[in-house]
Amino acid sequence: MEKYISVDAGKFATKVGLFNPDGNKAMEYKFRTKIDHGDFRDDNMEKNTYIIEINGETYKIGNGATTEAKLEMTKIAKEHQLCALTAIALAANDGDIFHVAIGCPLKEYAVVEKREQYKERLLPEGEITVTLKKNSDAEPETITFTIASKVVYAESSGVLYLDPIRFQGKSVGVIDIGGGTALGNISDNFEIQHQFSVTTENGGNALITELSQELTAKFGRVDSSYVARVLKLPPEQRFLSPKNGNQEVQEESKQFIHEFLIGYLNRIRRACDAKSWSMDYIDLVFTGGTSELLASEIREVFGNEVYIPSHSDYANAVGFLKKLVARKLNVVVDVKEEFLDVCTTKAA
Repeated sequence: MEKYISVDAGKFATKVGLFNPDGNKAMEYKFRTKIDHGDFRDDNMEKNTYIIEINGETYKIGNGATTEAKLEMTKIAKEHQLCALTAIALAANDGDIFHVAIGCPLKEYAVVEKREQYKERLLPEGEITVTLKKNSDAEPETITFTIASKVVYAESSGVLYLDPIRFQGKSVGVIDIGGGTALGNISDNFEIQHQFSVTTENGGNALITELSQELTAKFGRVDSSYVARVLKLPPEQRFLSPKNGNQEVQEESKQFIHEFLIGYLNRIRRACDAKSWSMDYIDLVFTGGTSELLASEIREVFGNEVYIPSHSDYANAVGFLKKLVARKLNVVVDVKEEFLDVCTTKAA
């Protein structure tokens, strides 16, 4: 069976969009971009953790692994290659044929030769056989599938294809705040303007680490996992809650966290200013999981006109998928709010 899949292999998480023309079914899934040596005897696998054998080597991939992709790694590092293959294997039945869209870092995408090298090095083409264990209770399954075609799209540009009519003929600044990095680019009618590209290491992980350190210095030991949970709460509930119920700590920490987040976003804004972004004359789009968490603060810093799609962590993967399916099948995939309800129409 032919399937269409997009892979956004971030340094923090690997996000995937999948479209199966048989029944017009689509789905999204993700797992952490982490890797260890694996063992099929493992019967205590965490959620979104997989054991996979590729080319005679066995790996543990996903949330339960411990070795994270390092910020300085390129996206053709082993971690990203293995996670991309695992993403496809999870969608595969024996004999399936895949057409794949991959997000490509802007530096590589800007040069055709480097773009092609990236495409060839990240994923092989042709027939691939893997053995995959999907959870603790599953038996390892050997699957052979074929990658029939690959296409690369500019990293962080996928969000524009969620609603291409919205951005047609416009200059759009995209700021993608992922787990590992914060990236920015400007597109003019979907053409990347590389001279405006921004890359910083101010991703969500750096935000959480720095905030936990600052809170610890002021209020006593606060670990990063606690801070991550606090940031998932609505803005009015983002404060420290000591066991003694200290109201002063709650009130002071709420203001402290808010001011820290505003400062964090202003650093990203200054990075864009340094690249001469004309903020008053372009549409602004934020994507990435951290963007959705900080939607209120983003609008405070960048203005209420900012567009932040729901399910922002999947926005690029889903946008790449829509573009791929339109290109290959001349079909528009209409992605509904939960992305699981999909209808298709022939492209005009």
